[in-house]
Amino acid sequence: MLAVITAVHFTACSHTLWRGRTDYSYHLYHFAEKGEDSAMVYYKIIGKDEGHPTLTAVVSRNQAMGETPYEGVISIPSEVKYSGRTYKVVGIQSEAFANCINLTGISLPSSIESISDYAFIGCSNLRHVKVAWKQPPEISANVFKTADVITVMVGTEQLEVGRDISAPVDCDLRKCTLHVPQGTAHLYRQAEGWKDFGQIVEE
Repeated sequence: MLAVITAVHFTACSHTLWRGRTDYSYHLYHFAEKGEDSAMVYYKIIGKDEGHPTLTAVVSRNQAMGETPYEGVISIPSEVKYSGRTYKVVGIQSEAFANCINLTGISLPSSIESISDYAFIGCSNLRHVKVAWKQPPEISANVFKTADVITVMVGTEQLEVGRDISAPVDCDLRKCTLHVPQGTAHLYRQAEGWKDFGQIVEE
């Protein structure tokens, strides 16, 4: 499905490493588009080569300038069009949907290759996740929740930091339904990060 840009927001970017790709400061995005469900989704360009374009983008946060957090049901398209070019949507950035307490459902296309840690932390009312992969992609246990203890680097030392008890409650996967392609439920029931869903149903 091809989505067309309806809004653009340029920002200054600082580079960090995102699962082997070039990413930018987590709270900034390059452009936004509105899908068939009328929800605005924010994107960051991560792949571009002038000689031989590899046009890719990841779903990003939308709260840098006080925008409304993601809410309701969000359908991520496999491609988005920006400035006359088509970008393949290949990932969900860390904390992209963090603390969106009114997000109730998310639909992910098979073009997604990676979902970063903490992408959906604090989404306490998330109840439905629909995926298109016939083979469950590898994800960490921290995609939908925050670890009780997080390891951080301070200078050259590793420190363990306890979870902030004032942070929004994470999604309870036991109350969440995972919608998967026909014939794949048994694979998701055995896959780390996916098997914790309360219900896994085929569509």
